[in-house]
Amino acid sequence: MSQFFTPNSITLHIVIDAAAQAGLVPETEALVLGLQHCRMPPSIESYGSLIHAYAKTSQAAEALSVLQRMQQMQMKPNRISYSAAIDACSRAGQPEAAIKVLHYMEGQNISPDLVALSCIVNAFSQLGKAADAAKWLQKADELGLKPNVITYNSVIHACARVGIFVCARSAKTYEAAEWLRRAKVSEIPLDSGPYNAMISSAAQSREPDLALGYLEEMMAAFLQPNIMTYTNIIHAFSKASKHREAIEWLNIMADAQHSPNVLSYTCAIEACLRTNAWDEVLGLLQRMQLKGVRADSVLVGKLKNTYLPADLSMRYVPQEDVPIEMEALNGLEELLFQRPALSDLIQATSALEEEGMCFSDLFQRFFGSGRCLVEGLIVGNLDWADAIQLLNATLGPWRDVWHQEAVLEPCDRLCNVPSPVEMLLPRSRLGRDLLTIVQLDGKNSEDRNSCSVESLCNIATSTPENEALAALLMQIWKSMFYNELRTRQQLGYVVSSFMRTRVTHISLIFLVQTERAPEVALKSIDRFLDHACHHILSVLTEREFHEHCESLALQLEEPPQNIWEALSQDWLFIQERSFAFRSRKQQVTLLRSCTLQRLRDFVKNEVNNSPRLAVLLRSPRASWDRLQWSGQARILTKWELASYKNELIPSSGNSIFGKAPKNSQPPVTKDSETPAETAPVKEFAIEEGEECKVQ
Repeated sequence: MSQFFTPNSITLHIVIDAAAQAGLVPETEALVLGLQHCRMPPSIESYGSLIHAYAKTSQAAEALSVLQRMQQMQMKPNRISYSAAIDACSRAGQPEAAIKVLHYMEGQNISPDLVALSCIVNAFSQLGKAADAAKWLQKADELGLKPNVITYNSVIHACARVGIFVCARSAKTYEAAEWLRRAKVSEIPLDSGPYNAMISSAAQSREPDLALGYLEEMMAAFLQPNIMTYTNIIHAFSKASKHREAIEWLNIMADAQHSPNVLSYTCAIEACLRTNAWDEVLGLLQRMQLKGVRADSVLVGKLKNTYLPADLSMRYVPQEDVPIEMEALNGLEELLFQRPALSDLIQATSALEEEGMCFSDLFQRFFGSGRCLVEGLIVGNLDWADAIQLLNATLGPWRDVWHQEAVLEPCDRLCNVPSPVEMLLPRSRLGRDLLTIVQLDGKNSEDRNSCSVESLCNIATSTPENEALAALLMQIWKSMFYNELRTRQQLGYVVSSFMRTRVTHISLIFLVQTERAPEVALKSIDRFLDHACHHILSVLTEREFHEHCESLALQLEEPPQNIWEALSQDWLFIQERSFAFRSRKQQVTLLRSCTLQRLRDFVKNEVNNSPRLAVLLRSPRASWDRLQWSGQARILTKWELASYKNELIPSSGNSIFGKAPKNSQPPVTKDSETPAETAPVKEFAIEEGEECKVQ
């Protein structure tokens, strides 16, 4: 302070409160400490401001330590101090700790106010625990505290979010609608947030009419739709495979002076892809180009996985700037996945040519004496007779060869073809492996974002049982991961988690795109994984577990929405040469008989001890922003990748032509301990009434 100005307590408390409101923790701490130097003992209000500063930055432990310090100094915290501590715990995702503070507050004969209860409701909502959030909102009503718009928003968001991430048709969706009705009856002035959540839930359940109903309610409440509202409506029609309606609402959105963003266009284009409306797809891509809307990695991926000619679709998609998250994933895949090299394919072809084989020799080499497996699919708008006619037309020339070559002896050797290879990280026998970090530099000089990807590698072999357990795990963790790193920590716009089966094993991948240093995001991912495993092993209830199981089973049972989806589902097993056509049904059976203990054993024995590989892709604009990794890890640069790859263990896919892999045994059920029923081998005929599909 200047020698001409001596601050009084009022002045200092105003400054302390301003610093706390701004979330300036170091400054607030220094000012509270400065009170003693000015011979002014800290007051209840100054400590309350310090707790509030910690709450602003989600530092629950520090906020609780201030409460303890006040008690040691014989100070009695007031309602504002306790409410700030509850807010700190809630923002840190610790509603149980917030409840303990509230109970202690009640023990001091201080009744909680609506702010404290709203913080607890919001904490449970952010964690997706809709039932707990609703219970505490009900308690506020019982205490005579009229819930406000923030409290109702939290509960409606929680129920609708559970309806999206757990089961779009679950009771939670209807609970959200009931809370929306109660809020309107109580004349609570809701904003557009709850209505957008309900529209999004209706879109996920492929019910565009329900989504339009919520839109009408929203407008009846004199609330104007925003970009998110229109995008959710377009998404609803996209999920229902109604491309004309999706495009119509894209036009309505533009007419309402809301410029469609890349997500809006992606939803409309996806609707067209579902119905094979190629002209409309190209028209939307041209429209994006004219409006200056750049395609992101999601849209590029959807276009690459269609029959749309690449020279047409990619003409409107910028190729020079690969999104930073795709660069990071590509870096991961280059390490862990190898496609058959062109030289291997040429060598296999040359070996056949050198033997001077004619067509009949090749036929015997591949198929033996007239016994073979034809890999193919017949999917389309045709009946049983049409399918048989098409099949006979395709196989007719082969039958002629079989009759001509019937005298040939069976071939002694099976024909091997090049197959993809997955590179496995060695698994330690001493417990959890150390983290391996690969540091790379981004290529797009205009992108200010960096990206962190962490993969739990080769956690288990890709059997139907393990795939069901891994998918169930990601079903539970997906919303938790998004809420923690995107909503609460706000690390970046792109926060994603998913399961991937490369060739023979399953991996779990967690990705964050951020403007901060990638080490910060990786540290948050690492902390989340510890918390997520603890959640499965100690927190997850039987009721929540069975809700997730049933949700995933319903998703797997959903029939294909169009011919493309039907073909993709079955052709994938042929392309991978696993021939596991019953995999989805086997997973559904396992999910409906699975126990919580079985999932916990999977996490404890497979996931917790899996090797971990991370890729840190740094923006060229932040090449100077390199933080020292505080934990134990092996750090690799791009120059060390070649030698590191030699340490990995290759695991090849099935390379035998026309045969399922030898180790592809059917799953064993827990009760009978006998192999599950296997699919019968189909002859070249289709039983009448059977689906027109030949495998």
